Parts: sequence; structure tokens; C-alpha cells
Amino acid sequence: MVNFPGVLTYLVFVAAFFYILYFVVRAAVRDGIRQAKQRSLD
Repeated sequence: MVNFPGVLTYLVFVAAFFYILYFVVRAAVRDGIRQAKQRSLD
């Protein structure tokens, strides 16, 4: 039998990790697109 609170805590940490990762990747992609646009204008 698995201890439910431990599994729940683990899932919360994993969800938070992916949530933060998503925002970091989205910001990096947006920054990359902005740099590419700037480079094409020059």
C-alpha cells in the first residue's frame, strides 16, 4: 500500500515543475522570435 499523502506531494511538485518549465520555455521562444524579427529588420 502506497502512502497517499506522499504520492500527492510528489504529484504537486511534478506539476509545479512542469508549470515553471512551460513558462520558461514560452518566454525563451518569445524572446527567440523577437530576436529573429529584429535580425531580419537589420
